Amino acid sequence: MVDCPGAGSTTHAKRAFYGKNVEGGRGLGGAAFSPGNWATRFVDQSASRAGGSGLATRAADVAFQAVPKDSGVKAFLQTSNAYGWDVKRKLIWLGSRSFMFRALFARYIDEEAHGRADIGHIDDFVCQECTRWSGLGAIDILAGVLDISNDDRNELRSWYERHAAFYKLLSVSNDTLRAVNLISGQPYQIRIDMKRHPFKVGQFLFGSLVPWRGEWCWSGEQQLWQDASEVEVEDLRRTMKRNSPSIVCRYWKEYEAQVRRQASELHEKTMTYYGKDLIVYPDGLSMAADWEKELRWHWESNPKHEVNRVIEKHGLKKGRPEIELPKDLLEHQGGLGVFVNPDEGKEIVTGFTSLIAGLERKGGILTEDEQCAIRGFFAADAVSPRFVQRVLEEYGDESAKTAFLLRGDLPSYWLDYLLRRDKGHFYRKRYPSLSVI
Repeated sequence: MVDCPGAGSTTHAKRAFYGKNVEGGRGLGGAAFSPGNWATRFVDQSASRAGGSGLATRAADVAFQAVPKDSGVKAFLQTSNAYGWDVKRKLIWLGSRSFMFRALFARYIDEEAHGRADIGHIDDFVCQECTRWSGLGAIDILAGVLDISNDDRNELRSWYERHAAFYKLLSVSNDTLRAVNLISGQPYQIRIDMKRHPFKVGQFLFGSLVPWRGEWCWSGEQQLWQDASEVEVEDLRRTMKRNSPSIVCRYWKEYEAQVRRQASELHEKTMTYYGKDLIVYPDGLSMAADWEKELRWHWESNPKHEVNRVIEKHGLKKGRPEIELPKDLLEHQGGLGVFVNPDEGKEIVTGFTSLIAGLERKGGILTEDEQCAIRGFFAADAVSPRFVQRVLEEYGDESAKTAFLLRGDLPSYWLDYLLRRDKGHFYRKRYPSLSVI
């Protein structure tokens, strides 16, 4: 077997010509806000489409059937689930200490937090990370283990969509807060369990909320502003919409509808320009040149008054938007494949020459580069299952089986298994990688 660490010898990126919106990084657990350095990892789909309910329950049955009847773990999991923090304690234990996730958790902390398990990174892992347990995360497994209603299970599985936003406190008591989301205007009743808390009426803060049984509770840490007199709400709203549109879509349905509508229109125009959804380039400069032509075509196809409005609103010095691509992408010589995904926008994979050479062997002996390219294509968390399926539809799947040492009569779900294992976040609710300002 060829060892292909990481994602193999190829690198992967997901970007759209209308701007970079790379998935990854921390901050969604309520960590300190840093303008211009926002991203989201998990992006997101309903548990029913993910097959989460039955799959998580079956996985939990197998994992916990050998637990002794007098097990302390079992007793702990059977304690009350009345409040969100009751469930959160179990989630943190399961995600960081249980045999199912502790090794994955440790690796995540090493990679993302340099070995320091702070509140923000712990919350990110237990709430949003998908794992090689068939693409399931800690929230999916816990929802299958706890003795709770189906409504509670669905709510727990939705915790990957934490409402990370700026809030203003409208009222404060010993056990509840009333707050308004300054980005969307949505009101929240927040249950707290703190004998002494720092919250005061009129405070501004940044944090993440998750729902539980008709109320909300904090998830992760919060950042407070004691003096909010200089906070510009419109600036906050514009910054969130520009840098974290997928997060804003979670709690602002009108904005979500606007983003999805514009993404759909953009997809139609892009398909009109290319006439196909899979485009291959020999190198990065060829791709950049083609994207420049496409951008001009999009720009010139708009009514002149609309063009002038956008130029004035965004202060475009050259009279139109510019494409900014990373240097390594521009200089790439190993072939690039671009998939025009109606759900995700444009997806890019580098090292496409080796990938296609391997697939065209139709199950024959692969070189090391070809095997790594195929395995890396599957493992890349920025490449959607739809992209993988489209490439296999075009070039065949025989060499994919060879790359993963799959032989003989395989069950019909072999491809679904590989895709779910490495791309679980695509089976949750997702939003277009598009910002509407």
